[in-house]
Amino acid sequence: MRSLRLLTHSAATFADHSERRVHIACDPETAHAYLAYVDNHSVKLVTTNHNSQHTTELASFPLTNVIGLKYLLDFEAVCLALANGDIVLVKKDAPDYAEPFEVVGSVDVGIRAMSWSPDEEIVVMVTGSETILEMTKEFNVIIEFPINVENTGEDASVNVGWGRKETQFHGSEGKQAAQEKVDVQNMNFSEDDDYLPRVTWRGDGSLFACSAVDRTKGRRVIRIYNREGILQNTSEPVDKLEHALDWRPSGNLIAASQRLAHRHDIIFFEKNGLRHGEFVLREHGIHKVVEISWNADSTVLAVWIARQDDTTGAFRDIIQLWTMNNYHWYLKQEIGTITHEMGDLAGFQWDPEKPLRLHTATRNGRYQIHDYCWHTFISSVVSQENAAYVAVVDGSSVLLTPFRYQNVPPPMSSTSISIPSGSAVEVCFAPTHGGNDFAVLSSDCRVSFFDASDVAIKPFVPPKCIGTVELPHRSSNSAPRHIAWINPTTLLYVCQRSAAPEDAISRLTLQVDGANIVGVVHVVSKPFFERIVTLYANATHGDVLVETVEGQILEVDISGCEIGATPTLRLPEVCPWIETTRVGSNQDSRETVIIGLSERDKLYASTRLLASDCTSFFVHHDYLIFTTSGHTARFLSLNVSLLGNLVSPFLSAISNRPRMPPHDSYESLSDWKLIDTTTLPYDESVRRVERGSRIILAIHNATNLILQVTVTPRPQMPRGNLETLSPRALVLSSIRDAIDRSDYRAAFLACRKHRVDLNILFDYSPSLFLEKIGTFVAHLQEVDFLNLFLSSLRNEDVTITMYPSGTQTKSLLQKADSLQSKVNTVCDAIRAVLVSLDTKHYIQSILSTYVRKTPPDYESALSLLASLRSDDLSHAEEALKYTIFLCDVDRLYDIALGMYDFSLVLMVAQQTQKDPREYLPFLQELQNLEVLYQRFKIDDHLQRHEKALLNLCLAGDQYFAEVVKYMQKHSLYQAALRAYRDKPVILAHYGEYLMERSAYGEAGIVFVMADSRKRALDAYQLAGAWREVFMLSRQLMFTEEDVVALAKELVGILQEKRLYTEAATVAADYGKDVEGAVDSLIKGYLWTEAARLSYLHGRDDLIQTNVIPGLID
Repeated sequence: MRSLRLLTHSAATFADHSERRVHIACDPETAHAYLAYVDNHSVKLVTTNHNSQHTTELASFPLTNVIGLKYLLDFEAVCLALANGDIVLVKKDAPDYAEPFEVVGSVDVGIRAMSWSPDEEIVVMVTGSETILEMTKEFNVIIEFPINVENTGEDASVNVGWGRKETQFHGSEGKQAAQEKVDVQNMNFSEDDDYLPRVTWRGDGSLFACSAVDRTKGRRVIRIYNREGILQNTSEPVDKLEHALDWRPSGNLIAASQRLAHRHDIIFFEKNGLRHGEFVLREHGIHKVVEISWNADSTVLAVWIARQDDTTGAFRDIIQLWTMNNYHWYLKQEIGTITHEMGDLAGFQWDPEKPLRLHTATRNGRYQIHDYCWHTFISSVVSQENAAYVAVVDGSSVLLTPFRYQNVPPPMSSTSISIPSGSAVEVCFAPTHGGNDFAVLSSDCRVSFFDASDVAIKPFVPPKCIGTVELPHRSSNSAPRHIAWINPTTLLYVCQRSAAPEDAISRLTLQVDGANIVGVVHVVSKPFFERIVTLYANATHGDVLVETVEGQILEVDISGCEIGATPTLRLPEVCPWIETTRVGSNQDSRETVIIGLSERDKLYASTRLLASDCTSFFVHHDYLIFTTSGHTARFLSLNVSLLGNLVSPFLSAISNRPRMPPHDSYESLSDWKLIDTTTLPYDESVRRVERGSRIILAIHNATNLILQVTVTPRPQMPRGNLETLSPRALVLSSIRDAIDRSDYRAAFLACRKHRVDLNILFDYSPSLFLEKIGTFVAHLQEVDFLNLFLSSLRNEDVTITMYPSGTQTKSLLQKADSLQSKVNTVCDAIRAVLVSLDTKHYIQSILSTYVRKTPPDYESALSLLASLRSDDLSHAEEALKYTIFLCDVDRLYDIALGMYDFSLVLMVAQQTQKDPREYLPFLQELQNLEVLYQRFKIDDHLQRHEKALLNLCLAGDQYFAEVVKYMQKHSLYQAALRAYRDKPVILAHYGEYLMERSAYGEAGIVFVMADSRKRALDAYQLAGAWREVFMLSRQLMFTEEDVVALAKELVGILQEKRLYTEAATVAADYGKDVEGAVDSLIKGYLWTEAARLSYLHGRDDLIQTNVIPGLID
């Protein structure tokens, strides 16, 4: 789904003209380039830098052809191979007094090809006598051997009869294909062959391949050798195999070209010489393939094609950049000469360090550098109408898929559009029609505009072209790039200024006729003093930014007659991918932040580093989503509270806020960061993804995140599979958004589809839910949906326990106070709405509101069923079946029986697994009893003993004896007292019960109420209530001797209870025993009171006999 986007373009003049091939070599340490070319009189070697407009001549040689050029790091010199056989080393920093170059060797028969190994330890040359000369880096000969030999190599395949061609499956070609024999005799050379040999190395330097013309066989043959020069394999016979040759650095394929009568193919060989696929060049006129070359990371294949002009007959050179994904080859870029002044291509070379940097040279002496990046062209406007288009460039076609409606795996697509001329270079989306309209920039400097407003119509309607305009601003140095369709009448693009290294931004005012674009009204350009890396336009927020090669971000103002550019901030490093977004919990005062991703996988929020292992990112309207090299997708919420000033001066202007000093503009970004902690069970900020996954896009106002897997364990199996996820963060975001706009049906369906706890519908905003309870019921409509919601309720706040959100500001303590009544509150509110609408239709949901309460209100549910039974028996039975599904049927049977409604009991019993022989006799027996006694039996059966006793009491005095027995059996004395206030026998039994429980004080009171003074005196005596005891003894007319005896017993009881003061009082006042009273006080350590009591009663002797000895002890 990715395309190649041209980031920057720079050019320098190295010569007036060059009629022959220009060879380019690069110094990876200093980024200098070396060019060897032939002018009218000599061979010259010059050097230049991509930041410089000037070149320096290093050396010149007598006129001959240049065969090869290589920069050697160890020697810090350039190795030049000439057709006359000379091998020249040119020092990079040679002193003025020394010779600028040194001829280190010469081959008498001449040199026809040269190639250095990747480790620069070995150089292989093809001589004029058709031999291969292998030398060390010091140019010592290792081996020399002829190219054209009959031997096929020591690793050549041997046919032992297994897997013969005759036994293989040949598909639609049938068995005839198995019987066909390859006619090697009729194979010939291609008419475009230059008959020169080619040598190429595998990326690890263990093998190299040589493509040479074999006159004896009458065709070109590729031979594979090991590092020692021993032939390993020979390619299978291929008719019209051409000279172009390059081994993929990853090592799995050798690329070449083949001219056929009806097409031109780029073909591939394995290291064993066997064919391994091909793709067809999309050329229709007269053309020829000059060279092919893989880039450093094996992702892009450059094909140099000479194409004949139909009008002049002259050949014009182009370079096509091809990539492969899911076994389909895409034409991503076409580099050509737009004007005749630019000259034809004379040579190109991939950069050895930067895989997507291409060096080219033209015949009019222009050296150019093209820097590319992988880019996904997507429609990112935040709108419900946005179809989430992804555009993939493939030559003159643009493949389109609206991911909101369809997910079509590549290389297929929902639809494709073709531009009128040239090849597509870049795609941009406009804010019109929800962000679905788009414009395509072609390689011939034309922009085609397309209307995609009918994307939602079924069947699918492809976009239609509404106009094509030719960009008026053309440079002799480069073609326009980086287009942005700002509004229906405004288009921005970047182009290099003529005769200057800097870029300029141009604004086109388009002429619109109805829905079509018919031309250009006005053009305004704004020159810059630096090269522009990217032009970015945010259609949602209206931001237009430019980033330079120094990482400087500028705000572009196109509102006036002239284009304005205001410097804002400088990123820590150049970020080819930038986005703007708004951060903050307050929707009215959200701050603007620039998100940037560098080529070194560093993700920045303005100047703050967010992650150092980011592989891709996408700005969702609620989250910053990015993938990491640890195979995870992270979700950083944009709805967070930030303290302090977050914005730079430019961003302050966008937000209509006062400008702030730039030195501390981003201090508060420390609050907006990724926290690497142990993953929580319900952590929505992290999601594991498949290895090598990159984000294509996340659909706004939806739950889908589209990933593409681009890394595989084996390079022989490239993948580009799409995977659609619904991460918990996006699911919860869509649910919260739906609740905020009171779209409870969308929120419910999202919860149901993605298995999110339905309690969030209430917990996210309880006040809004209760306010919109009628809307909630109306949105859900279906009884099953309401039942599912009600059955999921529980007294728990899932926004705290399961789905915490940074946007919530409610106090956890305040929310915890209302949790105990949450289920009851919701059930009561929903039941009130349902009853007002249609009780019969929503009977199941109403029953659910009773059953789901805490505790369940089964009786109300059964009462509703009883009332419904009288109107519609069958409907009541269906409702009863649903109720049984929600609760224990035996419990429901008992509740129905406790309601004393035998018809309801029978209806419930019929839905249980009970045997009728068990419950029918019991029910018949009950029906034969009188009503109150019947209820007594029912309550006793249900173990509702207190209610059973009350019913038995109401049944009449004839059951009083049974009442007493039932009261004593189940200890229901208080309930019996409430029923029989005038029955002393109940009090007497209750008093005896309290005596058994050792509640002597309460028993004494009860006995007094029952007028049983003797039992009351015994109870008070055991309780130690001496005052009550002597009061009752007086009422019982005890004699003085009986009182003294009673006092002695009480003294002992009180002393056991350690009530020594009370024991002394009883002994002295009622027992007439002063010495016993003094002993009680001594036991309680009450010495002073003991002495006082002794003197009071004239017993001074007790001081010496009792008090003092007790004190001494």
